[in-house]
Amino acid sequence: MSRHNVLIVDDDEDDRQMIRDAFKMSSEKVKVNEIVDGGEVINYLETHSKPSFILLDINMPGKSGFQVISLLKAHKKYASIPIYVFTTSRSVSDKMTALRLGANKCIVKPSSYELWVSTICALLTTAPNHV
Repeated sequence: MSRHNVLIVDDDEDDRQMIRDAFKMSSEKVKVNEIVDGGEVINYLETHSKPSFILLDINMPGKSGFQVISLLKAHKKYASIPIYVFTTSRSVSDKMTALRLGANKCIVKPSSYELWVSTICALLTTAPNHV
């Protein structure tokens, strides 16, 4: 059984691939699921087991990461799921908005594969376990 059950919400295939690869390099057992549209999050959560945490992009077509955070935090059933924002935005305003809305952490997407792996491994050491 996986120690972590992770949901990636990101429209960028290259970024999702880097995240998947980084999880494979970690020493943790991780089940990774992914969706590409923020508008699909609630439907996904209604039909799948609750994730240990969500990795969420901010800049997506359709529902933005900010809208997804607000939506999840407004649902009593999903409000406790930790949300880690992974974004290319270096804007302090974006980071503050994500945290104010309820994200647990806001991380700028790493610029190299090695940094992706170290960032994901560090995240796994602090993230809640699958229940």
